[in-house]
Amino acid sequence: MAENRELIAVDLAKIAALPEVAQGEQHQDVIEVQNYLRRFGYMRQDAPLVADSVDDRTSRALNRFQQRYGLAPTGELDAPTRELMSTHRCGLADIEDPLAFSALCKWNHRNLTFAVGPLSADVSNAQARGALTAAMTSWAAAGAGLTFTEVGLNQSPDFIVDWRQANDPDHSMVGGVLAHADFPPGCSVVVPNPPLPLHYDDQEHTWVIGAVLGGFDIETVALHEIGHLLGLGHTNVSGSVMYPFVNSNFTLRALRADDLAGIRSLYPAQPLRAQEPAINADGRLEVFMIGLDSRDVFDIRQSAPNAASWNGVVPMGGQVKQLSAVRNADGRLELFGIGMDDALWHSWQAAPSIGPWSGWHTFGGGVKQISASCNADGRVEVFAIGMDNALWSIWQTVPSAGPWSEWNSLGGGVKRIAPALNSDGRLELFAIGMDNSLWHNWQSAPSAGPWSGWHHLGGSVKEILPLRNADGRLEIFAIGFDDALWVIGQTAPSAGPWTGWVSLGGNVKQIAGALDSDGRLEVFGTGSDNAVWSNRQSTPGAGTWSGWSSMGGVIKQLSAIRNADGRLELFGIGSNALLWHNRQTSPAAGTWSGWSQLS
Repeated sequence: MAENRELIAVDLAKIAALPEVAQGEQHQDVIEVQNYLRRFGYMRQDAPLVADSVDDRTSRALNRFQQRYGLAPTGELDAPTRELMSTHRCGLADIEDPLAFSALCKWNHRNLTFAVGPLSADVSNAQARGALTAAMTSWAAAGAGLTFTEVGLNQSPDFIVDWRQANDPDHSMVGGVLAHADFPPGCSVVVPNPPLPLHYDDQEHTWVIGAVLGGFDIETVALHEIGHLLGLGHTNVSGSVMYPFVNSNFTLRALRADDLAGIRSLYPAQPLRAQEPAINADGRLEVFMIGLDSRDVFDIRQSAPNAASWNGVVPMGGQVKQLSAVRNADGRLELFGIGMDDALWHSWQAAPSIGPWSGWHTFGGGVKQISASCNADGRVEVFAIGMDNALWSIWQTVPSAGPWSEWNSLGGGVKRIAPALNSDGRLELFAIGMDNSLWHNWQSAPSAGPWSGWHHLGGSVKEILPLRNADGRLEIFAIGFDDALWVIGQTAPSAGPWTGWVSLGGNVKQIAGALDSDGRLEVFGTGSDNAVWSNRQSTPGAGTWSGWSSMGGVIKQLSAIRNADGRLELFGIGSNALLWHNRQTSPAAGTWSGWSQLS
Protein backbone atom coordinates (compact mmCIF):
# COMPACT_ATOMS: atom_id res chain seq x y z
CA MET A 1 0.00 0.00 0.00
CA ALA A 2 1.41 3.40 -0.95
CA GLU A 3 2.53 5.94 1.64
CA ASN A 4 -0.43 7.89 3.00
CA ARG A 5 -0.09 11.63 2.26
CA GLU A 6 -3.61 12.89 2.75
CA LEU A 7 -2.95 14.82 5.98
CA ILE A 8 -0.64 17.43 4.38
CA ALA A 9 -2.49 20.51 3.14
CA VAL A 10 -0.83 22.79 0.60
CA ASP A 11 -1.56 26.47 -0.01
CA LEU A 12 -1.04 27.02 -3.73
CA ALA A 13 -1.79 30.73 -3.40
CA LYS A 14 1.17 31.19 -1.08
CA ILE A 15 3.43 29.28 -3.50
CA ALA A 16 2.25 31.55 -6.33
CA ALA A 17 3.13 34.65 -4.24
CA LEU A 18 6.67 33.50 -3.39
CA PRO A 19 9.66 35.24 -4.95
CA GLU A 20 12.38 33.18 -6.60
CA VAL A 21 14.30 31.35 -3.88
CA ALA A 22 17.75 29.93 -4.59
CA GLN A 23 19.31 26.93 -2.90
CA GLY A 24 20.33 27.83 0.66
CA GLU A 25 18.05 30.89 0.77
CA GLN A 26 15.11 31.23 3.17
CA HIS A 27 11.55 32.52 3.08
CA GLN A 28 8.81 31.94 5.60
CA ASP A 29 6.48 30.43 2.96
CA VAL A 30 9.00 27.91 1.60
CA ILE A 31 7.27 25.54 4.02
CA GLU A 32 4.42 25.41 1.48
CA VAL A 33 6.86 24.26 -1.22
CA GLN A 34 8.19 21.62 1.15
CA ASN A 35 4.63 20.50 1.98
CA TYR A 36 3.89 20.28 -1.75
CA LEU A 37 6.96 18.15 -2.42
CA ARG A 38 6.11 15.86 0.49
CA ARG A 39 2.43 15.52 -0.40
CA PHE A 40 2.95 14.78 -4.08
CA GLY A 41 5.69 12.21 -3.69
CA TYR A 42 8.98 14.02 -4.25
CA MET A 43 10.29 13.40 -0.75
CA ARG A 44 9.21 11.50 2.31
CA GLN A 45 6.78 13.06 4.75
CA ASP A 46 9.13 12.46 7.68
CA ALA A 47 12.21 13.85 5.92
CA PRO A 48 14.15 16.20 8.28
CA LEU A 49 14.20 19.70 6.78
CA VAL A 50 15.57 23.12 7.52
CA ALA A 51 12.37 25.06 8.09
CA ASP A 52 11.54 27.69 5.49
CA SER A 53 14.77 27.03 3.57
CA VAL A 54 15.61 25.55 0.20
CA ASP A 55 18.01 23.18 1.92
CA ASP A 56 19.82 20.31 0.20
CA ARG A 57 16.93 17.84 0.57
CA THR A 58 14.35 20.39 -0.66
CA SER A 59 16.62 21.28 -3.58
CA ARG A 60 16.96 17.64 -4.62
CA ALA A 61 13.16 17.21 -4.46
CA LEU A 62 12.67 20.36 -6.55
CA ASN A 63 15.14 18.93 -9.07
CA ARG A 64 13.05 15.72 -9.33
CA PHE A 65 9.87 17.76 -9.84
CA GLN A 66 11.56 19.87 -12.52
CA GLN A 67 12.93 16.84 -14.36
CA ARG A 68 9.53 15.14 -14.34
CA TYR A 69 7.79 18.06 -16.03
CA GLY A 70 10.54 19.09 -18.42
CA LEU A 71 11.71 22.20 -16.55
CA ALA A 72 15.33 23.25 -16.17
CA PRO A 73 16.62 21.10 -13.25
CA THR A 74 18.01 23.98 -11.19
CA GLY A 75 16.95 22.67 -7.80
CA GLU A 76 15.73 26.21 -7.02
CA LEU A 77 12.28 27.76 -6.83
CA ASP A 78 12.54 29.68 -10.08
CA ALA A 79 9.66 31.31 -11.96
CA PRO A 80 8.70 28.36 -14.26
CA THR A 81 8.73 25.96 -11.30
CA ARG A 82 6.67 28.31 -9.15
CA GLU A 83 4.14 28.81 -11.98
CA LEU A 84 3.58 25.08 -12.53
CA MET A 85 3.63 24.23 -8.83
CA SER A 86 0.92 26.81 -8.08
CA THR A 87 -1.42 25.49 -10.80
CA HIS A 88 -4.59 23.83 -9.53
CA ARG A 89 -4.28 20.09 -9.70
CA CYS A 90 -5.40 16.61 -8.73
CA GLY A 91 -4.93 15.63 -5.10
CA LEU A 92 -3.19 12.30 -5.70
CA ALA A 93 0.59 12.04 -5.61
CA ASP A 94 2.68 11.92 -8.77
CA ILE A 95 4.50 8.75 -9.78
CA GLU A 96 8.20 9.49 -9.41
CA ASP A 97 9.30 7.55 -12.50
CA PRO A 98 8.64 10.07 -15.30
CA LEU A 99 7.91 7.24 -17.76
CA ALA A 100 5.53 5.42 -15.47
CA PHE A 101 1.91 5.40 -16.47
CA SER A 102 1.17 2.43 -14.29
CA ALA A 103 -0.47 1.91 -10.98
CA LEU A 104 0.31 -1.11 -8.87
CA CYS A 105 -2.86 -2.96 -9.80
CA LYS A 106 -6.13 -2.89 -11.76
CA TRP A 107 -9.69 -4.06 -11.23
CA ASN A 108 -10.33 -7.79 -11.58
CA HIS A 109 -13.48 -6.97 -13.55
CA ARG A 110 -14.26 -4.45 -16.27
CA ASN A 111 -17.96 -3.83 -15.66
CA LEU A 112 -17.65 -1.17 -12.94
CA THR A 113 -20.55 0.19 -10.90
CA PHE A 114 -20.83 3.65 -9.40
CA ALA A 115 -23.19 5.67 -7.22
CA VAL A 116 -23.69 9.42 -7.01
CA GLY A 117 -23.86 11.34 -3.73
CA PRO A 118 -24.37 15.09 -3.19
CA LEU A 119 -23.71 17.13 -6.33
CA SER A 120 -22.38 20.66 -6.75
CA ALA A 121 -24.75 23.56 -6.16
CA ASP A 122 -22.94 25.49 -8.92
CA VAL A 123 -24.76 23.63 -11.72
CA SER A 124 -27.99 21.65 -12.02
CA ASN A 125 -28.02 17.98 -11.09
CA ALA A 126 -28.76 17.10 -14.71
CA GLN A 127 -25.71 19.06 -15.90
CA ALA A 128 -23.41 17.46 -13.33
CA ARG A 129 -24.69 13.97 -14.13
CA GLY A 130 -24.34 14.63 -17.85
CA ALA A 131 -20.71 15.67 -17.41
CA LEU A 132 -19.92 12.58 -15.31
CA THR A 133 -21.63 10.30 -17.83
CA ALA A 134 -19.72 11.86 -20.72
CA ALA A 135 -16.39 11.24 -18.96
CA MET A 136 -17.27 7.61 -18.30
CA THR A 137 -18.39 7.19 -21.90
CA SER A 138 -14.95 8.36 -23.07
CA TRP A 139 -13.21 5.72 -20.96
CA ALA A 140 -15.73 3.05 -22.05
CA ALA A 141 -14.88 3.84 -25.69
CA ALA A 142 -11.11 3.57 -25.10
CA GLY A 143 -10.87 0.00 -26.34
CA ALA A 144 -10.24 -1.53 -22.93
CA GLY A 145 -13.62 -3.29 -22.58
CA LEU A 146 -14.76 -1.11 -19.65
CA THR A 147 -18.37 -0.32 -18.77
CA PHE A 148 -19.92 1.89 -16.09
CA THR A 149 -23.35 1.24 -14.56
CA GLU A 150 -25.03 3.44 -11.97
CA VAL A 151 -26.42 1.71 -8.87
CA GLY A 152 -27.81 2.87 -5.56
CA LEU A 153 -25.60 4.05 -2.72
CA ASN A 154 -26.67 0.97 -0.77
CA GLN A 155 -25.84 -1.47 -3.60
CA SER A 156 -22.08 -1.82 -2.97
CA PRO A 157 -20.82 0.33 -5.87
CA ASP A 158 -17.19 0.17 -6.93
CA PHE A 159 -16.89 3.94 -6.50
CA ILE A 160 -18.95 6.93 -5.35
CA VAL A 161 -18.89 10.42 -6.89
CA ASP A 162 -19.77 13.43 -4.75
CA TRP A 163 -18.84 17.01 -3.86
CA ARG A 164 -17.38 17.70 -0.40
CA GLN A 165 -15.82 20.39 1.75
CA ALA A 166 -12.14 21.06 1.10
CA ASN A 167 -11.16 19.52 4.43
CA ASP A 168 -12.33 16.09 3.29
CA PRO A 169 -11.55 13.61 6.07
CA ASP A 170 -10.73 10.99 3.44
CA HIS A 171 -8.11 13.11 1.68
CA SER A 172 -7.64 16.82 2.31
CA MET A 173 -8.20 19.13 -0.67
CA VAL A 174 -7.41 22.35 1.19
CA GLY A 175 -5.29 24.91 -0.61
CA GLY A 176 -5.90 24.40 -4.32
CA VAL A 177 -6.56 20.70 -4.89
CA LEU A 178 -9.50 20.35 -7.27
CA ALA A 179 -10.48 16.76 -6.60
CA HIS A 180 -9.13 13.38 -5.69
CA ALA A 181 -9.93 9.75 -6.43
CA ASP A 182 -8.18 6.53 -5.48
CA PHE A 183 -6.51 3.58 -7.15
CA PRO A 184 -8.16 0.12 -7.49
CA PRO A 185 -8.26 -2.25 -4.51
CA GLY A 186 -4.83 -3.53 -3.63
CA CYS A 187 -3.04 -0.25 -4.34
CA SER A 188 -5.48 2.20 -2.76
CA VAL A 189 -3.99 5.22 -0.97
CA VAL A 190 -7.19 6.72 0.44
CA VAL A 191 -9.55 3.95 1.54
CA PRO A 192 -8.76 0.27 2.10
CA ASN A 193 -11.82 -1.18 0.34
CA PRO A 194 -14.52 -0.15 -2.16
CA PRO A 195 -16.45 1.95 -2.66
CA LEU A 196 -13.57 4.13 -3.77
CA PRO A 197 -13.99 7.90 -3.68
CA LEU A 198 -14.19 10.43 -6.48
CA HIS A 199 -14.52 13.65 -4.49
CA TYR A 200 -14.68 17.20 -5.81
CA ASP A 201 -13.78 20.22 -3.65
CA ASP A 202 -17.06 22.14 -3.45
CA GLN A 203 -15.72 24.84 -1.13
CA GLU A 204 -12.72 26.50 -2.73
CA HIS A 205 -13.64 26.14 -6.41
CA THR A 206 -16.47 27.05 -8.77
CA TRP A 207 -17.73 24.20 -10.94
CA VAL A 208 -19.02 24.82 -14.45
CA ILE A 209 -19.89 23.14 -17.72
CA GLY A 210 -17.43 24.17 -20.41
CA ALA A 211 -14.76 26.88 -20.46
CA VAL A 212 -15.91 29.65 -18.11
CA LEU A 213 -13.73 32.37 -16.62
CA GLY A 214 -12.82 31.42 -13.05
CA GLY A 215 -14.60 28.06 -13.25
CA PHE A 216 -13.42 24.46 -13.56
CA ASP A 217 -15.07 22.09 -16.03
CA ILE A 218 -16.68 19.09 -14.30
CA GLU A 219 -16.16 16.70 -17.22
CA THR A 220 -12.48 17.59 -17.62
CA VAL A 221 -11.75 16.82 -13.98
CA ALA A 222 -13.94 13.70 -13.99
CA LEU A 223 -12.06 12.33 -17.00
CA HIS A 224 -8.78 12.65 -15.09
CA GLU A 225 -10.02 11.25 -11.78
CA ILE A 226 -11.74 8.27 -13.41
CA GLY A 227 -8.35 7.45 -14.92
CA HIS A 228 -7.04 7.04 -11.36
CA LEU A 229 -10.04 4.90 -10.40
CA LEU A 230 -9.16 2.62 -13.30
CA GLY A 231 -5.56 2.34 -12.14
CA LEU A 232 -3.62 5.00 -14.06
CA GLY A 233 -1.10 7.27 -12.38
CA HIS A 234 -0.07 10.75 -13.47
CA THR A 235 1.75 11.32 -16.73
CA ASN A 236 4.29 14.05 -17.42
CA VAL A 237 2.98 14.50 -20.98
CA SER A 238 1.39 17.94 -21.06
CA GLY A 239 -1.98 17.95 -22.81
CA SER A 240 -2.87 14.41 -21.74
CA VAL A 241 -5.88 13.73 -19.56
CA MET A 242 -3.68 12.16 -16.88
CA TYR A 243 -1.47 15.25 -16.61
CA PRO A 244 -2.18 16.42 -13.04
CA PHE A 245 -2.53 20.19 -13.60
CA VAL A 246 -5.74 21.94 -14.70
CA ASN A 247 -6.41 25.63 -15.27
CA SER A 248 -9.73 27.40 -14.95
CA ASN A 249 -11.55 28.45 -18.12
CA PHE A 250 -10.29 25.26 -19.78
CA THR A 251 -11.66 21.96 -21.14
CA LEU A 252 -10.06 18.67 -22.09
CA ARG A 253 -12.71 16.13 -23.01
CA ALA A 254 -10.96 13.58 -25.20
CA LEU A 255 -8.39 10.93 -24.31
CA ARG A 256 -5.00 11.53 -25.89
CA ALA A 257 -2.59 8.95 -27.28
CA ASP A 258 -0.74 8.80 -23.96
CA ASP A 259 -3.98 8.10 -22.05
CA LEU A 260 -5.11 5.46 -24.54
CA ALA A 261 -1.74 3.71 -24.45
CA GLY A 262 -1.88 3.65 -20.66
CA ILE A 263 -5.37 2.21 -20.30
CA ARG A 264 -4.88 -0.36 -23.06
CA SER A 265 -1.66 -1.49 -21.43
CA LEU A 266 -3.40 -1.86 -18.09
CA TYR A 267 -6.45 -3.59 -19.59
CA PRO A 268 -5.16 -5.40 -22.70
CA ALA A 269 -7.54 -6.57 -25.40
CA GLN A 270 -9.31 -9.86 -24.76
CA PRO A 271 -8.14 -12.72 -27.00
CA LEU A 272 -11.05 -14.11 -29.01
CA ARG A 273 -12.35 -17.50 -30.04
CA ALA A 274 -15.25 -16.37 -32.26
CA GLN A 275 -16.91 -13.33 -33.82
CA GLU A 276 -20.29 -12.65 -35.45
CA PRO A 277 -21.11 -9.44 -37.40
CA ALA A 278 -24.54 -7.83 -37.81
CA ILE A 279 -25.89 -4.54 -39.16
CA ASN A 280 -27.92 -2.14 -37.03
CA ALA A 281 -31.10 -0.45 -38.23
CA ASP A 282 -29.18 2.83 -38.58
CA GLY A 283 -26.62 1.16 -40.86
CA ARG A 284 -23.76 0.77 -38.37
CA LEU A 285 -21.99 -2.57 -38.40
CA GLU A 286 -21.63 -4.28 -35.03
CA VAL A 287 -19.45 -7.30 -34.26
CA PHE A 288 -20.15 -9.63 -31.34
CA MET A 289 -17.24 -11.61 -29.94
CA ILE A 290 -16.53 -14.47 -27.52
CA GLY A 291 -13.45 -14.37 -25.28
CA LEU A 292 -10.94 -17.14 -25.89
CA ASP A 293 -10.64 -18.43 -22.33
CA SER A 294 -13.36 -16.57 -20.43
CA ARG A 295 -16.16 -17.21 -22.98
CA ASP A 296 -17.36 -13.68 -22.07
CA VAL A 297 -19.35 -11.80 -24.72
CA PHE A 298 -18.16 -8.42 -26.09
CA ASP A 299 -19.21 -6.10 -28.87
CA ILE A 300 -17.71 -3.35 -30.99
CA ARG A 301 -19.57 -1.10 -33.44
CA GLN A 302 -18.92 1.48 -36.12
CA SER A 303 -18.98 5.07 -34.88
CA ALA A 304 -21.23 5.94 -37.86
CA PRO A 305 -22.68 4.01 -40.83
CA ASN A 306 -19.93 2.90 -43.24
CA ALA A 307 -17.24 4.52 -41.08
CA ALA A 308 -13.65 3.33 -40.83
CA SER A 309 -13.63 4.36 -37.15
CA TRP A 310 -15.10 2.10 -34.48
CA ASN A 311 -16.12 2.54 -30.87
CA GLY A 312 -14.26 0.63 -28.18
CA VAL A 313 -14.88 -2.96 -27.15
CA VAL A 314 -17.69 -3.25 -24.60
CA PRO A 315 -18.51 -6.31 -22.45
CA MET A 316 -22.08 -7.60 -22.70
CA GLY A 317 -22.08 -10.09 -19.83
CA GLY A 318 -22.87 -13.75 -20.30
CA GLN A 319 -20.63 -16.68 -21.09
CA VAL A 320 -21.32 -18.62 -24.28
CA LYS A 321 -19.84 -21.20 -26.64
CA GLN A 322 -21.36 -19.91 -29.90
CA LEU A 323 -23.23 -16.80 -31.10
CA SER A 324 -25.81 -15.99 -33.77
CA ALA A 325 -27.21 -12.50 -34.40
CA VAL A 326 -30.36 -11.42 -36.27
CA ARG A 327 -32.39 -8.23 -36.59
CA ASN A 328 -35.98 -8.08 -35.36
CA ALA A 329 -38.70 -6.70 -37.63
CA ASP A 330 -38.71 -3.50 -35.54
CA GLY A 331 -34.97 -3.00 -36.13
CA ARG A 332 -33.63 -4.21 -32.80
CA LEU A 333 -30.72 -6.62 -32.95
CA GLU A 334 -31.20 -9.88 -31.07
CA LEU A 335 -28.28 -12.03 -30.02
CA PHE A 336 -28.46 -15.76 -29.31
CA GLY A 337 -25.84 -17.90 -27.62
CA ILE A 338 -25.25 -21.39 -26.33
CA GLY A 339 -24.57 -21.05 -22.61
CA MET A 340 -22.09 -23.01 -20.56
CA ASP A 341 -25.10 -25.09 -19.46
CA ASP A 342 -25.76 -25.98 -23.16
CA ALA A 343 -29.08 -24.10 -23.05
CA LEU A 344 -30.10 -21.42 -25.57
CA TRP A 345 -29.83 -17.85 -24.22
CA HIS A 346 -30.66 -14.50 -25.78
CA SER A 347 -30.19 -10.76 -25.25
CA TRP A 348 -31.69 -7.88 -27.25
CA GLN A 349 -31.40 -4.14 -27.79
CA ALA A 350 -33.85 -1.95 -25.91
CA ALA A 351 -34.38 0.17 -29.03
CA PRO A 352 -33.19 -0.05 -32.65
CA SER A 353 -29.43 0.45 -33.01
CA ILE A 354 -28.78 1.30 -29.35
CA GLY A 355 -28.52 -0.15 -25.88
CA PRO A 356 -28.88 -0.81 -23.15
CA TRP A 357 -29.25 -4.49 -23.84
CA SER A 358 -31.77 -6.62 -21.99
CA GLY A 359 -29.29 -8.93 -20.31
CA TRP A 360 -29.28 -12.65 -20.93
CA HIS A 361 -32.44 -14.78 -20.70
CA THR A 362 -32.68 -18.55 -21.17
CA PHE A 363 -34.87 -20.69 -23.41
CA GLY A 364 -33.63 -23.90 -21.85
CA GLY A 365 -32.93 -26.89 -24.05
CA GLY A 366 -29.69 -28.70 -24.65
CA VAL A 367 -28.08 -27.67 -27.94
CA LYS A 368 -24.69 -27.78 -29.65
CA GLN A 369 -25.04 -25.54 -32.70
CA ILE A 370 -27.44 -22.65 -33.41
CA SER A 371 -28.38 -20.38 -36.28
CA ALA A 372 -30.97 -17.59 -36.12
CA SER A 373 -33.03 -16.38 -39.07
CA CYS A 374 -36.09 -14.23 -39.73
CA ASN A 375 -39.32 -15.47 -41.26
CA ALA A 376 -40.97 -13.56 -44.10
CA ASP A 377 -43.56 -12.22 -41.63
CA GLY A 378 -40.81 -10.81 -39.38
CA ARG A 379 -40.79 -13.49 -36.67
CA VAL A 380 -37.34 -14.57 -35.58
CA GLU A 381 -36.75 -18.32 -35.53
CA VAL A 382 -33.77 -20.10 -34.03
CA PHE A 383 -32.64 -23.49 -35.32
CA ALA A 384 -30.47 -25.73 -33.16
CA ILE A 385 -28.89 -29.15 -33.23
CA GLY A 386 -29.98 -30.99 -30.11
CA MET A 387 -28.00 -33.44 -28.05
CA ASP A 388 -29.90 -36.16 -29.98
CA ASN A 389 -28.44 -34.75 -33.26
CA ALA A 390 -31.94 -33.88 -34.49
CA LEU A 391 -32.78 -30.38 -35.67
CA TRP A 392 -34.95 -28.32 -33.30
CA SER A 393 -36.48 -24.86 -33.62
CA ILE A 394 -38.08 -22.20 -31.44
CA TRP A 395 -39.72 -18.99 -32.71
CA GLN A 396 -41.37 -15.72 -31.78
CA THR A 397 -45.17 -15.97 -31.75
CA VAL A 398 -45.44 -12.39 -33.09
CA PRO A 399 -42.82 -10.26 -34.89
CA SER A 400 -40.18 -8.72 -32.60
CA ALA A 401 -41.79 -10.03 -29.42
CA GLY A 402 -42.46 -12.94 -27.15
CA PRO A 403 -43.82 -15.12 -25.86
CA TRP A 404 -41.87 -17.71 -27.81
CA SER A 405 -43.06 -21.11 -28.93
CA GLU A 406 -41.99 -24.31 -27.28
CA TRP A 407 -39.13 -26.29 -28.79
CA ASN A 408 -40.20 -28.21 -31.90
CA SER A 409 -38.27 -31.12 -33.47
CA LEU A 410 -37.66 -31.25 -37.23
CA GLY A 411 -36.01 -34.64 -36.92
CA GLY A 412 -33.00 -35.83 -38.86
CA GLY A 413 -29.49 -36.59 -37.74
CA VAL A 414 -27.23 -33.64 -38.59
CA LYS A 415 -23.79 -32.19 -37.76
CA ARG A 416 -23.91 -28.65 -39.21
CA ILE A 417 -26.86 -26.38 -40.11
CA ALA A 418 -27.38 -23.19 -42.11
CA PRO A 419 -30.78 -21.58 -42.87
CA ALA A 420 -31.57 -19.40 -45.91
CA LEU A 421 -34.63 -17.50 -47.11
CA ASN A 422 -35.98 -18.43 -50.54
CA SER A 423 -37.02 -15.60 -52.85
CA ASP A 424 -40.68 -16.56 -52.29
CA GLY A 425 -40.30 -16.07 -48.50
CA ARG A 426 -40.01 -19.72 -47.45
CA LEU A 427 -37.22 -20.58 -45.04
CA GLU A 428 -35.03 -23.42 -46.20
CA LEU A 429 -32.65 -25.36 -43.99
CA PHE A 430 -29.43 -26.95 -45.15
CA ALA A 431 -27.52 -29.46 -43.06
CA ILE A 432 -24.57 -31.81 -43.19
CA GLY A 433 -25.92 -35.20 -42.28
CA MET A 434 -24.23 -37.92 -40.27
CA ASP A 435 -23.18 -39.35 -43.65
CA ASN A 436 -21.33 -36.07 -44.48
CA SER A 437 -23.62 -35.32 -47.42
CA LEU A 438 -25.87 -32.28 -47.89
CA TRP A 439 -29.55 -32.44 -46.87
CA HIS A 440 -32.31 -29.81 -46.96
CA ASN A 441 -35.76 -29.19 -45.47
CA TRP A 442 -38.14 -26.30 -46.31
CA GLN A 443 -41.34 -24.61 -45.21
CA SER A 444 -44.47 -25.49 -47.18
CA ALA A 445 -45.49 -21.81 -47.24
CA PRO A 446 -43.82 -18.53 -46.20
CA SER A 447 -43.50 -18.32 -42.40
CA ALA A 448 -45.44 -21.55 -41.90
CA GLY A 449 -45.19 -25.30 -41.60
CA PRO A 450 -45.54 -28.13 -42.07
CA TRP A 451 -41.98 -28.65 -43.23
CA SER A 452 -41.11 -30.83 -46.20
CA GLY A 453 -38.99 -33.34 -44.33
CA TRP A 454 -35.36 -34.02 -45.13
CA HIS A 455 -34.24 -34.48 -48.75
CA HIS A 456 -30.83 -35.51 -50.02
CA LEU A 457 -28.57 -33.28 -52.18
CA GLY A 458 -25.54 -35.58 -52.12
CA GLY A 459 -21.92 -34.59 -51.97
CA SER A 460 -19.32 -35.21 -49.28
CA VAL A 461 -18.69 -31.98 -47.38
CA LYS A 462 -17.50 -30.59 -44.04
CA GLU A 463 -18.69 -26.96 -44.06
CA ILE A 464 -21.61 -25.26 -45.85
CA LEU A 465 -22.61 -21.69 -46.73
CA PRO A 466 -25.92 -20.83 -48.46
CA LEU A 467 -26.06 -17.57 -50.45
CA ARG A 468 -28.79 -16.13 -52.69
CA ASN A 469 -28.05 -14.93 -56.21
CA ALA A 470 -29.31 -11.59 -57.48
CA ASP A 471 -31.89 -13.54 -59.55
CA GLY A 472 -33.23 -15.24 -56.39
CA ARG A 473 -31.64 -18.69 -56.82
CA LEU A 474 -29.99 -20.19 -53.77
CA GLU A 475 -26.50 -21.59 -54.12
CA ILE A 476 -24.85 -23.75 -51.47
CA PHE A 477 -21.08 -23.51 -51.16
CA ALA A 478 -19.28 -26.30 -49.36
CA ILE A 479 -15.77 -27.39 -48.47
CA GLY A 480 -15.23 -30.90 -49.73
CA PHE A 481 -13.03 -33.53 -48.19
CA ASP A 482 -10.46 -32.62 -50.84
CA ASP A 483 -10.42 -29.10 -49.24
CA ALA A 484 -11.63 -27.55 -52.52
CA LEU A 485 -14.72 -25.32 -52.68
CA TRP A 486 -17.78 -26.93 -54.25
CA VAL A 487 -21.14 -25.43 -55.20
CA ILE A 488 -24.65 -26.68 -55.94
CA GLY A 489 -27.60 -24.42 -56.83
CA GLN A 490 -31.29 -24.12 -57.60
CA THR A 491 -32.09 -24.08 -61.30
CA ALA A 492 -34.91 -21.58 -60.75
CA PRO A 493 -35.71 -19.13 -57.91
CA SER A 494 -37.13 -20.93 -54.85
CA ALA A 495 -37.30 -24.26 -56.70
CA GLY A 496 -35.53 -27.39 -57.84
CA PRO A 497 -34.33 -29.42 -59.54
CA TRP A 498 -30.85 -28.60 -58.32
CA THR A 499 -27.69 -28.55 -60.38
CA GLY A 500 -25.05 -31.15 -59.77
CA TRP A 501 -22.00 -30.41 -57.66
CA VAL A 502 -19.33 -28.25 -59.35
CA SER A 503 -15.80 -27.66 -58.03
CA LEU A 504 -14.42 -24.11 -57.76
CA GLY A 505 -11.02 -25.48 -56.81
CA GLY A 506 -8.78 -23.93 -54.21
CA ASN A 507 -7.60 -25.25 -50.88
CA VAL A 508 -9.63 -23.70 -48.05
CA LYS A 509 -10.31 -24.38 -44.39
CA GLN A 510 -13.24 -22.04 -43.75
CA ILE A 511 -15.55 -19.97 -45.95
CA ALA A 512 -17.64 -16.80 -45.85
CA GLY A 513 -19.44 -14.90 -48.56
CA ALA A 514 -21.88 -12.15 -49.51
CA LEU A 515 -23.74 -10.63 -52.44
CA ASP A 516 -21.81 -7.68 -53.80
CA SER A 517 -23.70 -4.46 -54.56
CA ASP A 518 -23.42 -5.15 -58.31
CA GLY A 519 -25.25 -8.47 -57.89
CA ARG A 520 -22.26 -10.81 -58.10
CA LEU A 521 -21.69 -13.38 -55.38
CA GLU A 522 -18.25 -13.27 -53.80
CA VAL A 523 -16.86 -16.11 -51.69
CA PHE A 524 -13.90 -15.86 -49.32
CA GLY A 525 -11.88 -18.67 -47.80
CA THR A 526 -8.94 -19.09 -45.47
CA GLY A 527 -6.30 -21.00 -47.36
CA SER A 528 -3.76 -23.56 -46.21
CA ASP A 529 -1.38 -20.59 -45.75
CA ASN A 530 -3.95 -18.99 -43.37
CA ALA A 531 -4.30 -16.04 -45.73
CA VAL A 532 -7.73 -15.03 -47.04
CA TRP A 533 -8.53 -15.82 -50.68
CA SER A 534 -11.47 -14.59 -52.77
CA ASN A 535 -13.40 -15.89 -55.78
CA ARG A 536 -16.28 -14.04 -57.44
CA GLN A 537 -18.85 -14.54 -60.17
CA SER A 538 -17.87 -13.03 -63.51
CA THR A 539 -21.40 -11.55 -63.88
CA PRO A 540 -24.49 -11.56 -61.61
CA GLY A 541 -25.95 -15.06 -61.34
CA ALA A 542 -23.34 -16.59 -63.66
CA GLY A 543 -21.78 -19.99 -63.34
CA THR A 544 -18.34 -18.71 -64.36
CA TRP A 545 -16.00 -17.47 -61.65
CA SER A 546 -12.91 -15.27 -61.48
CA GLY A 547 -10.63 -17.85 -59.87
CA TRP A 548 -8.90 -17.55 -56.53
CA SER A 549 -6.82 -14.47 -55.59
CA SER A 550 -5.05 -13.79 -52.29
CA MET A 551 -6.08 -10.99 -49.95
CA GLY A 552 -3.26 -11.66 -47.49
CA GLY A 553 -3.55 -11.68 -43.73
CA VAL A 554 -3.26 -14.49 -41.23
CA ILE A 555 -6.89 -15.10 -40.35
CA LYS A 556 -9.21 -17.66 -38.82
CA GLN A 557 -12.96 -17.66 -38.13
CA LEU A 558 -13.76 -15.50 -41.15
CA SER A 559 -17.06 -13.64 -41.77
CA ALA A 560 -18.39 -11.26 -44.44
CA ILE A 561 -21.11 -8.61 -44.40
CA ARG A 562 -22.16 -5.64 -46.50
CA ASN A 563 -21.98 -2.04 -45.29
CA ALA A 564 -24.99 0.25 -45.66
CA ASP A 565 -23.32 1.88 -48.69
CA GLY A 566 -22.82 -1.50 -50.40
CA ARG A 567 -19.13 -2.07 -49.64
CA LEU A 568 -18.26 -5.55 -48.43
CA GLU A 569 -16.38 -5.85 -45.16
CA LEU A 570 -14.53 -8.89 -43.85
CA PHE A 571 -13.86 -9.76 -40.21
CA GLY A 572 -11.58 -12.40 -38.82
CA ILE A 573 -9.54 -13.40 -35.80
CA GLY A 574 -5.86 -12.80 -36.44
CA SER A 575 -2.83 -14.75 -35.33
CA ASN A 576 -2.74 -12.63 -32.17
CA ALA A 577 -6.33 -13.80 -31.34
CA LEU A 578 -7.72 -10.26 -31.80
CA LEU A 579 -10.31 -8.90 -34.26
CA TRP A 580 -9.16 -7.72 -37.70
CA HIS A 581 -11.06 -6.32 -40.67
CA ASN A 582 -10.63 -5.56 -44.37
CA ARG A 583 -13.05 -3.48 -46.44
CA GLN A 584 -13.73 -2.61 -50.05
CA THR A 585 -12.64 0.91 -50.91
CA SER A 586 -15.85 1.41 -52.94
CA PRO A 587 -18.97 -0.70 -53.65
CA ALA A 588 -18.30 -3.76 -55.84
CA ALA A 589 -14.67 -2.71 -56.29
CA GLY A 590 -11.73 -5.05 -56.51
CA THR A 591 -9.54 -2.85 -54.31
CA TRP A 592 -9.54 -3.41 -50.56
CA SER A 593 -8.24 -1.40 -47.60
CA GLY A 594 -5.91 -4.12 -46.33
CA TRP A 595 -6.12 -5.84 -42.97
CA SER A 596 -6.14 -3.72 -39.80
CA GLN A 597 -6.71 -4.60 -36.16
CA LEU A 598 -9.99 -3.58 -34.51
CA SER A 599 -9.70 -4.90 -30.96
